[in-house]
Amino acid sequence: MFFNKIINLEEYKSSKTIAIYKSMKDEVNTKKLIEYSFCNKKTVVLPRVEGNNMDFYKINSLYDKYEKSKLGVEEPISDINNLIEPSKIDLIIVPGVCFDIYKNRLGFGKGFYDRFLCNTKIKKIAICFEEQIMKNTRLPITNNDIKMDIIVTNTEEEDLEVYHDSKDIICPECQETCLLNIEDYKINLYGCKNRHKTKNIPL
Repeated sequence: MFFNKIINLEEYKSSKTIAIYKSMKDEVNTKKLIEYSFCNKKTVVLPRVEGNNMDFYKINSLYDKYEKSKLGVEEPISDINNLIEPSKIDLIIVPGVCFDIYKNRLGFGKGFYDRFLCNTKIKKIAICFEEQIMKNTRLPITNNDIKMDIIVTNTEEEDLEVYHDSKDIICPECQETCLLNIEDYKINLYGCKNRHKTKNIPL
């Protein structure tokens, strides 16, 4: 489900260099996407953390030599010849603990992705399981937190555009910023925290 959604995105099709992560047991599996990217002649880069910084290194296959981080993540070997500058990356696939419908992301607490993505123009696609989406709550964020461009989940419903296009909406009943209701979105109804529903609010 994740795989098919991602490879059909124009953001993926047009990318030449794609940053992915080598997934762990409880994360969305990225192996198929990495292999597919190689088959489609894309340059694949994986993250490596050193100190407070995260850099991306080009890999040639899933069977390259890797080193395990303190957290058990398989990372590419540090090789200056394979180090890729952020400006060379077209698309990044981002993990996270949870997300909201405003495309905010809660990471793992160290801020590696936020620092790396700051001041870049890299297209950001988050992948997560449906249960990781906070549908009725806005995540607490700071100015240092980077929003995603697209969130892809494992649902069979066409929810991608909901997360892709969601925006803040002012409820005409209570004049407060609404949270989009995922189910109501499809029938052009919008709900706020006070449970007001009004048709045809312009986006």
